[in-house]
Amino acid sequence: IAMTTQWLRVQVAVAALALAGVPWAQGTAATGSHINLAPGRSARRQVFPGVARADGVNRTRWRTQVLLLNTASDGQGAELRVIPRDGATPSKECYLASLGPGAMQVIPDLYEALGISGGAGALQIEGSIASWVRTYNQGSEGGFGQDVPGFEAETYFEAGERVAFPVF
Repeated sequence: IAMTTQWLRVQVAVAALALAGVPWAQGTAATGSHINLAPGRSARRQVFPGVARADGVNRTRWRTQVLLLNTASDGQGAELRVIPRDGATPSKECYLASLGPGAMQVIPDLYEALGISGGAGALQIEGSIASWVRTYNQGSEGGFGQDVPGFEAETYFEAGERVAFPVF
């Protein structure tokens, strides 16, 4: 029942964002996209491959949005860091999120929040909050993108191993 309640809170939060006109929430709320829920008190480390802030073609710009939601009945925190595409260790830059009970925070541009001018890589989140990550491309003619599914940091893949990250 707890997971169902958490899922419902996230769906309601995403629906509220969709009604508020947040573009990525509008399509996602209807499709029930991938949201990583952390149980209320167990801190964990998640990795989300495919975050970026970079120029695209035709004057577009890739960026990553993050939605954080505290599903616990007390305050929770999280630490966000980017692992650069060509690096093995997380960046020095860190974003510390502190959310009250049931609070939600949207980070519209992950790299801007971290004070990083640009790049690509993976996002590492340590904490006990629900997280939702989306990388998208935006230009004057419109935009497109997708949710970035995460996995537990203890799950690892060998160099050169083929891995599929399904996106629903």
